[in-house]
Amino acid sequence: MLTTDASPQGLGAISIYENQIELIQHNCWNKKEAVMTSNAQEIKAIYYGLHRFEQVFKKMQDQAVLIRSDNTTAVYDIGKWKAKEPLIE
Repeated sequence: MLTTDASPQGLGAISIYENQIELIQHNCWNKKEAVMTSNAQEIKAIYYGLHRFEQVFKKMQDQAVLIRSDNTTAVYDIGKWKAKEPLIE
């Protein structure tokens, strides 16, 4: 499971590994990211979490990753693989 959130200052991602170890990653927005829409920031937080915990998810060999976010639009867009703004440069 991956839990993410974004704020005007930055983003964070948490994953629980082997039902007990909590992995936490966070970062601040750069100037370009700070002016993105809140939906784009939430999508970027999800992407960031998936990217940062990629090796953990591979090791767990799960078929799917449950994404928890307080932004339903971001989760929907990730599920449909669409975003209005480019998130990767």
